[in-house]
Amino acid sequence: MQPAFFLSGETAAIPVMVKRSARRRRTIAFRMTPGGVLEFTAPQHTSLRELRQLAEQKHQWIWDRWRHARQQRLVPALAHGTEVQYLGRPFTLMIGASPLLSRPSSRIEEDSREVRLLFPARQPVQSSDILKVLEQEYRRAAIAVFSRMTAACGAQLGLTPAAVRLSDARSTWGTCS
Repeated sequence: MQPAFFLSGETAAIPVMVKRSARRRRTIAFRMTPGGVLEFTAPQHTSLRELRQLAEQKHQWIWDRWRHARQQRLVPALAHGTEVQYLGRPFTLMIGASPLLSRPSSRIEEDSREVRLLFPARQPVQSSDILKVLEQEYRRAAIAVFSRMTAACGAQLGLTPAAVRLSDARSTWGTCS
């Protein structure tokens, strides 16, 4: 399917796809796909001129979403021997395979400053697979650090926190209840 038109900006042009709704839809919806394509869903009778005008009105939102989608697509090149940061210090990423594993496992070795990741041997390991397991390990470490810090602050206030949770923080950066 070819883009209906392109939304030009300072550094790039965003392809715009239009889906025509066969229902009795009265509104126009749009979203930025993970691939950086602006996707309109509009009633059959909506002209491309109207969609262009709406895109111009929502110019800032569209470009913010496009930059965010672009950042999400940039997966760092991670491989055996790569240096990664862990709790503010450089560690070496050690990647291996094991025929005994059914899912990836990870271990941090503080003494040798190594992040060891093991993957099942039956499939090739992609950089995105490594990133996913590394993120899980970072989340475990962050929960431990945040739990200690929250408990210490709570003790100073004479309070005991019920739980500490870590989210993706795509919209809400923090709450306190």
